Parts: sequence; structure tokens; C-alpha cells
Amino acid sequence: MTKTVCKRCGACCIKGGPVLHQEDISLLSSSLLSPDVLVTIRKGEPVYHPTEDRLVELPMDIIKIRTKTQETACIFFNVGEMSCDIYRDRPLECRAFRCWDTKEAEGLFLTDVLAREDIFPSGSSFIEVIKAYDQRFPPKEIFSMIFEARDLLDSAKEILSALQDIAEKDEAFRVRVRETFGIKEDAIDFFLGRSVSALQRQYSAPIKG
Repeated sequence: MTKTVCKRCGACCIKGGPVLHQEDISLLSSSLLSPDVLVTIRKGEPVYHPTEDRLVELPMDIIKIRTKTQETACIFFNVGEMSCDIYRDRPLECRAFRCWDTKEAEGLFLTDVLAREDIFPSGSSFIEVIKAYDQRFPPKEIFSMIFEARDLLDSAKEILSALQDIAEKDEAFRVRVRETFGIKEDAIDFFLGRSVSALQRQYSAPIKG
């Protein structure tokens, strides 16, 4: 029998938090989604393409609801009750997703996505900081080094050393931004994106195909 209703199995929520779209900006303005539950994935980072079953390079920044620490589940997934803690105000992707027919949700992939530039006013100090960070720590170059080091394995000492230096400078930049603007540590991944160290931990292991 074909499934036509949600059985609350939690499979969709366990795979990660949704990407936010323009329609979801009201969830930020109402403070339902605060910076500490969000993460920015920057232009140039690899993301999984839902219909092509492969990693693709992001052509723009996106904002996602973060996952639980050391897990892949959405931070709002209530494991005990197999439910969503913000179900009544869930983002567009969550409302569109139906595990028995994923076409509508897949059609939202990289369509009308919400970016930090849509949230902060043009010319604001945050936009300038974001631009400075992206120039100093460009994802495309960082991932090129990560993948090269991963493929070379034992002969990648120089690349790994360079990545360590970049990661230390990245952390120092983040500390200065947190201290200057009074940003909580959990929220910095929304303002600047994921750290170089976090990206290296995630992508340094060979991808199993």
C-alpha cells in the first residue's frame, strides 16, 4: 500500500536541518530562529544534490538550521516524542517535504534561498565583516587544500601544516568578531559560516562511493 501520510518515523529530521528560503525570513524577524540555531554554508562549499546523488559546489551562500552536537539530526527534532519542537512554525522545506513524494521539496533546492545579505542592512558593519572574512578564508581554496591533502594521505604534510596555520588564523578572526560584537560562541557559525577546523574534520576522510 502506498504511503500518503506522515508516520512520524523521524527519518527526514535525522538527516539534518532544512535550508531557509525567502519565505522563512519572518521566522527570524519573530526571533523564533535565533543565530545560535543557524549555520551559514558559504558559496564554494560542497553540498549534496538531492536529485543527482552527488556533491556540488554551492553557487551562493545558504542558511540552514543547525544539527545537534555530534549528530546529524535537526536541532529541533525531539527524539523522545519523535516530533518537531517548532512544527507549527516550521520552515518552508519542512512543510513541503513528503517522504512518499519528494518532488516538491526537491524543487526547492537552491531556489529563492535566504542569505545573510537579506537579513543585515546594506552597508552594515556585519556585511563588511562577512566580506572581509570571505576574502581572507575563501571556501574554494580551503576545500582544494583539504581534498588534495585527503587524496595524498601520508605525503600531505606541507598541505596539512598550511591548513593548520589557516585554521589558527581563522579561529583568531572569529574570537575578535565575537568579542567586538558580543556574539555568542554558538552563533558565530551563522555570521561567518563554519570554521576551517570544522570543515577539515568533516571532509578530510575519503568519501565512500
